[in-house]
Amino acid sequence: MLQLRRERKHSIEFWTEKEEANTVLVWCMISSFAQKSALCRVNGKFDSNNYKNILRQYVLPLSLNERIGLVFDWYPVHRSQSVNEFLAEHKRNIFVVDLPKSFGDIMPLEQLWLEISIKFTEENVKASSMCGLKREITSMWSKVCTDEFIKQLFEEIPVKLQQVVTNRGSQYVD
Repeated sequence: MLQLRRERKHSIEFWTEKEEANTVLVWCMISSFAQKSALCRVNGKFDSNNYKNILRQYVLPLSLNERIGLVFDWYPVHRSQSVNEFLAEHKRNIFVVDLPKSFGDIMPLEQLWLEISIKFTEENVKASSMCGLKREITSMWSKVCTDEFIKQLFEEIPVKLQQVVTNRGSQYVD
């Protein structure tokens, strides 16, 4: 059985015949800048050092020609002292866009993971090994995370923000 959990970190689990959960933790990003996207497996614990390495590999290269805004959820690693120091060192390249905790539904990545979870269910995706699960995640990411879909996600942000204003915040509550 394959189950997608959309919590503060993104992980996908599959269950062995012994009913033991096996998890593949992934980090991903999408960018409105040239509709870039990236998906990588997080090996080991998702700690500050691992996260800074991911930022070096995937985010900093996007900021070589233009300063970019980084939006992330409220997962503790994202706001650790070590990560804040890293971001301060790279403030010429990256600035943090702070959203309130209850704005997860507006964040494009949450919508992307929702779409991926729907597709996993619709296509009845199954994996019997960690390697197979990683392959399925990567395959589904490639199917769902198209340039057009990324563009659509970013275009929906103003509409969703207007819904929040119109509904006085009641539309989007975690």
